[in-house]
Amino acid sequence: MNNEYFSYFYNYKRYADWFDKYVGHRYKSKIGAHQEEHTFLTGNDCYALRCSYLHEGKSNIIDQRAREVLEDFEFIVPPKGSVLHCNQSNNNLQLQVDLFCTDILEGVRHWIEDIRTNPVKQSALNNLLKISQIKYLRL
Repeated sequence: MNNEYFSYFYNYKRYADWFDKYVGHRYKSKIGAHQEEHTFLTGNDCYALRCSYLHEGKSNIIDQRAREVLEDFEFIVPPKGSVLHCNQSNNNLQLQVDLFCTDILEGVRHWIEDIRTNPVKQSALNNLLKISQIKYLRL
């Protein structure tokens, strides 16, 4: 196994496992007359989406190695007061962008809580890029 493949597999698996642990429960629901559990978004498909968006600027994940079930995504901003999230047609998934981002944020909050006693991860967390908010600017 070459180093490039090992690096890809390690990062992909780590990302997918993180998503499944901290966010995945938000993308499972009981549907249909028999209330069978359906998974709308897996860690593998989320990693495939991440790669496709970041590296190719597209929502289609059909050519991504990590892809599991889905083929394409559509992010939407619904009309005010509406919720249009986790609508799946065949292998295409429609996600409401603000709800998806909130779900990821909540996953990060739970992860931060889980690593609060891990000095190695806390050190890495403290070295992440920071975004500062400017309250007001007087000219």
